[in-house]
Amino acid sequence: MRSALAELSLDVFSPFLDRSVGVSDPVNGEAIGTLRLAEVTSLPKHHPANREPFSLIFEGPATAPLGQGTYRFAIAAMSELDIFIVPIGERDGLRSYQAIFS
Repeated sequence: MRSALAELSLDVFSPFLDRSVGVSDPVNGEAIGTLRLAEVTSLPKHHPANREPFSLIFEGPATAPLGQGTYRFAIAAMSELDIFIVPIGERDGLRSYQAIFS
């Protein structure tokens, strides 16, 4: 049986671009807030047998920053998904986070 993560692709996330997603703690399920899926980008493929790598950029308020780590994302029409994010910058009152799938 293939892992659910193996089914994830750029095309799965693209329809949710510019939409808000709920974020919660993956351990206790406590709601943390929402982030906006700001960017879905293809990355260079380094091996033909691997899936197409891609990057997701989320944005949220700089006043409620999240640390690097794994969070549970509730993306409309998808089941909840645990995603590892890394803070990558702050601008205009928003903090950006990146998740890379390779």
